[in-house]
Amino acid sequence: MNGASYARVRRMNNPMPAAQPQAPRLTRGWRSGRGMHVRCRSQAGYLTLVVVLVVGAIGLAVAVALLLLGSSATRTALAVQQSAQARMFADSCAEEALQQIRSSTSFVGSGSLTFGADTCWYNVTNLSGQSRLITASSTVGTIVRKVRVNLDRINPQINVTSWQEVDGF
Repeated sequence: MNGASYARVRRMNNPMPAAQPQAPRLTRGWRSGRGMHVRCRSQAGYLTLVVVLVVGAIGLAVAVALLLLGSSATRTALAVQQSAQARMFADSCAEEALQQIRSSTSFVGSGSLTFGADTCWYNVTNLSGQSRLITASSTVGTIVRKVRVNLDRINPQINVTSWQEVDGF
């Protein structure tokens, strides 16, 4: 068999010539395929990973900020509630001291009231004649409230000249 007949037989047995492998053409990170441009898979994967990490970090920061704000608001609300209770208890002790003076005009001394787990204290001091000074204090949690009441007359009626919350006695 000569060379020409061998080529003919080969074409008859394998009508399609063997395809030669071709390297993909890359143009600035883009690869063409069937009329549309597609980003190379490895670069698109890195970009997706970076976007997911950034969005996750932002979401985490927002979640932590919300948790901290909620915790702070809860602590503030508790402090406000305890402060109001402490003031109410201090006023109650001052009123109890007034009742003691009403019951006995010569009353001078101290006492306390208990409200569940909380307590307030009062003290009555004779300033001169019918003038009296009442100091009352209450602590709820870590909040301390103090009240000072001045009386200039106790007989025939009690006359309150001032009722003030004070920082100290």
